[in-house]
Amino acid sequence: MRYNAGADVALVPDAAERGTNAVGLWLSAALPFLFGDESFARHRAAAAWQELIVEIYRSPSIALDVDTPPMLARYRSELAQGMVGCCGNGRNTGAKEPGIIRGEAWFFSSRRSVAL
Repeated sequence: MRYNAGADVALVPDAAERGTNAVGLWLSAALPFLFGDESFARHRAAAAWQELIVEIYRSPSIALDVDTPPMLARYRSELAQGMVGCCGNGRNTGAKEPGIIRGEAWFFSSRRSVAL
């Protein structure tokens, strides 16, 4: 993930940009976790209220929720077409069946980021 080094918070929305699928923040950023309905807007509002600099990171692999049977069917279809990754760094490794899904992950700590 490339991000703005001056950002306090990184938000990754779901595909509809209504929910928040991932939050990255520095230890010094006291952003409350506001998951649930319309969490993307609520996270942005909370960050603005605290005058935090927000980076919006749109990731196809993280944006895809698999909360319902239709979403799982969509994921399997996209996986078979190579549109989403499986078992790697967000790229299709050739596997046709879902295994351990590891999209993009990171940890923010004292102005450094470490990719997981």
